[in-house]
Amino acid sequence: MDGFLRGIASWRLLRSTVGRKPGRPRKRRTLSVESLEDRRMLVIIAGADPWSMYYLPPEPNLLSAVLHSGVQQVAVLGSDMQVWTESGSGTKWSGWQLTSPGHVQQVSATIDGAGRYEIFALGMDNQVWDEVWLGDSWSPWTLTQPGYAKDIATQSSTASGAPSQVFIVGSDNQVWSETANTGGGWNGWILTQPSAVQQISVAMDASGVDHVFAVGLDHQVYDETYQGKGMWSSWALTQPGYVALISAPTVSPGQGALQVYAIGADDQIWTETSANNWHSWTRTQTSTAESLSVVDGANGVSSVFAIRDDLQVYVENSGKPYSPWQLTSGGIVGPGVFFPLAD
Repeated sequence: MDGFLRGIASWRLLRSTVGRKPGRPRKRRTLSVESLEDRRMLVIIAGADPWSMYYLPPEPNLLSAVLHSGVQQVAVLGSDMQVWTESGSGTKWSGWQLTSPGHVQQVSATIDGAGRYEIFALGMDNQVWDEVWLGDSWSPWTLTQPGYAKDIATQSSTASGAPSQVFIVGSDNQVWSETANTGGGWNGWILTQPSAVQQISVAMDASGVDHVFAVGLDHQVYDETYQGKGMWSSWALTQPGYVALISAPTVSPGQGALQVYAIGADDQIWTETSANNWHSWTRTQTSTAESLSVVDGANGVSSVFAIRDDLQVYVENSGKPYSPWQLTSGGIVGPGVFFPLAD
């Protein structure tokens, strides 16, 4: 088997890493992560029990940025398929730090209603897990509640005193949400509006209204709006245009309008805004990207974080034009780097 894996390996298709998925103390070894024709990734993990095979969704969310106490925080899925974070801005970054050990597929970070840095992840079991920064360490990964998910999204920040909320694309390809309760647990999953989608991003507008943006099965962007009392508006197309992945930041006080950022068919980053009634797509700085996450600052400037082709994290800031791309802490991230197998 070792020789076979070596034979099919390329630097983008095969890794050898060690890690644990949330809630599972036994160490396992990732032998292969292979790109499939439908853009999913096949992950083969060997352990004491029979080898496990997982199919990661296409265009997974490998990156999630938030603004915590005025400092930008970035969480990524590392090449070991565990969650790493960095903090900083501009050219000054902390370097990558491992959070709680655990194999995961996707990450989505938020600042909760108590002002804490909280990271949600899609585990290798396709369920939602949660960890919280406690001031000097990370809490262990905790399952929110049972439920199969293909994609996960949270707002980059939660209103003060409000409960945390998680949105997923379920096994039926529809959008569901769960909300934390006062007892420390989670309420049941609730369907928003019926419709099949591929990937989602969640934002709050300047009026405090929640929006779920989704990449439809036709690879175009759709929006639904929370109307209160558990009701959501019908899905509405923003404007025509093929996209592969989206990120919609919660609106800062200085921003005003909603914005959606997307990786287009050309693998470059484009943006649209509600300020002109979603009239046209505009490209940011020229560069291809594999994953993105956007956060709005209090000054109304959007910071666009992206994993670029060299599998490192870069940031650009909105403006006319957007600022040049700036490397953050440096270092390979995301499941896309080759490590030789042990003999």
